[in-house]
Amino acid sequence: MKQFISLFFLFIFTFVLHSQPLPNPSDTKFGYPLNTQNAEYNPVISPNARYIIFQSNRPGGQGGMDLWLSENTNYRDRSGSAQWAEPVNFRELNTPAYEGAFSVWFNAGGEPEEIYFTSLKDEETGRNGLDGLNIYYTSRNPRTNRWKKPEQVPNINTNFDDKMPAISPDGNTLVFVSNRPGGFGRNDLWVSYRDEKTRTWSTPKNLGQDLNTASNEIMPSFHHDGLSLFFSSDRNDPNYKFDFYTAIRKNVDYKVHMGGKPEIEFKVKKALVFEDVFKLGLPFNSDSDDEGITLSYDGLWVYYSSNRSGGQGQFD
Repeated sequence: MKQFISLFFLFIFTFVLHSQPLPNPSDTKFGYPLNTQNAEYNPVISPNARYIIFQSNRPGGQGGMDLWLSENTNYRDRSGSAQWAEPVNFRELNTPAYEGAFSVWFNAGGEPEEIYFTSLKDEETGRNGLDGLNIYYTSRNPRTNRWKKPEQVPNINTNFDDKMPAISPDGNTLVFVSNRPGGFGRNDLWVSYRDEKTRTWSTPKNLGQDLNTASNEIMPSFHHDGLSLFFSSDRNDPNYKFDFYTAIRKNVDYKVHMGGKPEIEFKVKKALVFEDVFKLGLPFNSDSDDEGITLSYDGLWVYYSSNRSGGQGQFD
């Protein structure tokens, strides 16, 4: 996969964003402990910016790409800088093979509750799956605080590559990437909806030509307010480099409360429908690969990964 042979960046921005085009803030390049000479990719930040989860092949893992978590000890200071602790390996999820390209559902307290991730079947570890990449799911046991054994997400995987899941803030919409037949390009964005009563996932549907092209669309992620979807695409790029795009939902009735504890009330129609898709500008996009973007709920901090020059390792 292309993202494993390039560089990784984490950047932080201070601005207010609520499903609007991103302005042009200054960026900060991160060093240790988040970045190393290895690859760090696909950061996911919690709504309150207390946690960041990312994938890396740094030393100390189970092997290959692993999932890691770091805690921001200064997350309550909304005007200060983040202070990230030494990342901890998700040993309950990781195997000697590959775990990555993931998404996290956070509960009302901002704690990670469910993780959807990309991996491969592995007979040695007892991980079932189909040919190619598969999407797996795990949840945290509320009594023991431990993560359950990962399982395939039902009704999602095929014998093609199904990967890069993005779970919506309400936990009932899963957007993912697949090269299965029925798409418009090499890798397309697809969607499945979870029935709130039966907890079953619907048959995936292609998100259509409003988002997909004859090129590649990868690395989707929802804003924590549920109103916009970010992704990367190499469309219209002569060098096939990936840039960030965002799509704004139009079939949502919502009311945002911005004082004190952030919360949102919104009523979402079942199908994802978007009113606008636009490409982000500088400094988010560059002439290199820019893939995997995440925002805190209040929009004060944005982190993303890139293989642009000036990094410490592969993707930073």
